[in-house]
Amino acid sequence: MSPGLDSEVKVTRGPSGLGEVRFHKTSVKIIAANGNTYEIAPDKVDERVPRNSLTNIWFSLSADESQLYSIRPASGTYLMQFGGITRSGDDQTLNTYMKLRPAGQKKNPETGKVQKWPERPPEERFTAILKIVAGDYQSYEFTYWLPYIFAKKQDTQFAKLFTASPKRRDRMENFLDMTGWDRANMPIPWSEDNAQILEYVEEKLLAVASKHRFMGVVKDGYPQVLESAPEGLFTDAPTRKRAAKKTATKTRKSARR
Repeated sequence: MSPGLDSEVKVTRGPSGLGEVRFHKTSVKIIAANGNTYEIAPDKVDERVPRNSLTNIWFSLSADESQLYSIRPASGTYLMQFGGITRSGDDQTLNTYMKLRPAGQKKNPETGKVQKWPERPPEERFTAILKIVAGDYQSYEFTYWLPYIFAKKQDTQFAKLFTASPKRRDRMENFLDMTGWDRANMPIPWSEDNAQILEYVEEKLLAVASKHRFMGVVKDGYPQVLESAPEGLFTDAPTRKRAAKKTATKTRKSARR
């Protein structure tokens, strides 16, 4: 009798979704929007998870439901700054990838009409890191995909953005504007290697990140829109620890008086 072909499914991620988190002395409780409840031991909570009871979160658990990997805001508007471009491997290579865009269709639930679209050319993308810099989720890092193809600007040694559609171009230009790139006065040197161009852009944006903060509008657990911070907003916001220390110092001075 031949051994035949076996199959096995290895699940590495567990439940995730909308809910709330409650921190207690001896446990951490996740209450999902669908009513399911998960109890996690405090030492099984990732160190990057803020130790606060929070609502309107997006949570992610391990496959055996014993570890809390992450929580992030499910929706809302947050003060952010650029935190780099994602990398991988021992040599920390910049992550770029080709996004396939097959034909498809979608039904509008309000009108009942079906929208169809043809197959479109693959699109090259990279992923930026957007870091929350104030509030309960301070230091949390979102990923934000960006479409790009850099082409050589004719008769120059500079690059130009070359994207698949005006919508894609607007997304990339908005990202550069919000993170501090002066498109009118800061050309990008051309290179046949797109990774070198991205490294140049990353270096320049990191150098000005703290001075060019912006508002990230989060929906369904991810940033959807980047907007200018309101005029007059204290964008160099102190951390919670520094703010608390400053308040305590003022209180002591008042007491001595």
